[in-house]
Amino acid sequence: MSQPTTDVIIKTYPQGTVEVAQHRDLQRINDLVYAAYHPYLTRLNGKYPAPMTANYDFLIATRKLFILRTTTTSPSNTIIGCISFRLVPKTQTLEINNVAIDPRAQGQGYGKLLMKFSEDLAGDLGVKKLELYTNVKMVENIGLYERIGYVEVGRWKEDGFERVFMRKEMAEAVDGNEEGVDVGMVERLMRDLAGTGEEGDMGALGEDAGGDVEVDGEQVAQLRAQLGDLSKRRTGEEEKRSGLGR
Repeated sequence: MSQPTTDVIIKTYPQGTVEVAQHRDLQRINDLVYAAYHPYLTRLNGKYPAPMTANYDFLIATRKLFILRTTTTSPSNTIIGCISFRLVPKTQTLEINNVAIDPRAQGQGYGKLLMKFSEDLAGDLGVKKLELYTNVKMVENIGLYERIGYVEVGRWKEDGFERVFMRKEMAEAVDGNEEGVDVGMVERLMRDLAGTGEEGDMGALGEDAGGDVEVDGEQVAQLRAQLGDLSKRRTGEEEKRSGLGR
């Protein structure tokens, strides 16, 4: 299965770029996730948490995995984090399935940066809420999520783990991250992130994995309208600043 020869940069921040993961990144991602979650094994009585057993080859093929490539640490251009999502169009929810930061880069704000990216992405997609879960024994994660506005909605056992489920409501469908929004790219992301399928289906996905999945046409139309309104508003503000709108 071939992959693009250039990185697909989704967002650029002062600390680095968030890109769609490529197959060439697979070994680095596996190593990073293992290192990030290994310290929790003692708390979990040696049982590997779900991110340590996930099929990242499949997540890359279906374009649901994103990497954080830093520009501020040495060596630069290093992958120091990753995050994966699933979009649920019917409930206008973006689910965060996994966030991992290289232990050597933890404590420097990169985890918060990936969480900011998730909110920026949710705003671009026009969804109403973000949802995630974490293990009850990963208390540091629970505290971080609460500090950035997530609220606990329940605790129950799933796949043999005691999990805490959390949610954050988006204030508006599209927030202050409107500049430079590419409607075509957003529509592609909607199709990729809304795609479903078992890992065994990967061989039938081809180069356009997730690209032909049906998404909510009304939501796409709503997104186009939102982006059009934002463009008009920015034009009006620019005219006012230049005196043309007086």
